[in-house]
Amino acid sequence: MMYVGIDVGKDGAMVIIEGDKISKYKFPMIGTDYDIEALSDLFSIIDPKDSHTVIEDVHAIGGGSAKANWSFSRGKAILEVLAIVHRIPFTMVKPKVWQKVVHEGIPKQGKAKDMTLMGVKRLFPDVDLRKNERCRTPDDGIFDALGMAYYCKVKFK
Repeated sequence: MMYVGIDVGKDGAMVIIEGDKISKYKFPMIGTDYDIEALSDLFSIIDPKDSHTVIEDVHAIGGGSAKANWSFSRGKAILEVLAIVHRIPFTMVKPKVWQKVVHEGIPKQGKAKDMTLMGVKRLFPDVDLRKNERCRTPDDGIFDALGMAYYCKVKFK
């Protein structure tokens, strides 16, 4: 069974947990826009008959710019449509819902991103969370997507 987590946003990512294997994919871009054809190719690796996908159900960010909120909404819509076109079973999940599972056992501290990184490192200590080998810091798109894939595995097993 494939459990897929998708972090929405132009710096988003998709992570697949399949057995002991974890595969990470940053969203393909052309300049500052989504490469929709390449995203569709990425969705084609998901087996619609033996998978479940969680897509982050993000909403407008209070205090955020209209441009940023529009970008989030557009990205979410593109990802939903690709899942539908590829006949991939999926569930939209609000950040606080999947984060509650990943943050379990971690004392409340700092920002949600920090707690998510701590939770994902605790659950997957051997997974490289960087965008690539040259990066020094974990990529929040990757560790969020991995957290969602874990939530998916726990919830839809």
